Amino acid sequence: MNSETQVAIGWSTTPSRELAVEIGRALVEQRLVACAQVTGPVTSIYQWQGDLCQEEEFRLVLKFPADHEGAVRNALVALHPYDTPQWVVTYADTGSTDYVAWVHDSQREDAP
Repeated sequence: MNSETQVAIGWSTTPSRELAVEIGRALVEQRLVACAQVTGPVTSIYQWQGDLCQEEEFRLVLKFPADHEGAVRNALVALHPYDTPQWVVTYADTGSTDYVAWVHDSQREDAP
């Protein structure tokens, strides 16, 4: 797959299910991502500003054309309440032709 047909999968976490759904819905409505999935709760354990933290969070998984990564990241950061939201992206090396086409087609303004 090349960057024009590659699918990216991005992960973030939010402090509530409602917020994860709100962000996911906004990104789908803006046609920045083809799909947003919310799972959780998950328990996150991390260091932040010198403190050991443990929080219940909700995972937000986003699927989008790889060449939209910058726009997706910028929109996520603008909608997210954390100072430093998690944003990790991986790229699918393979995928069904129909699914990859759907991810890319969902970005078009004239998409159903």
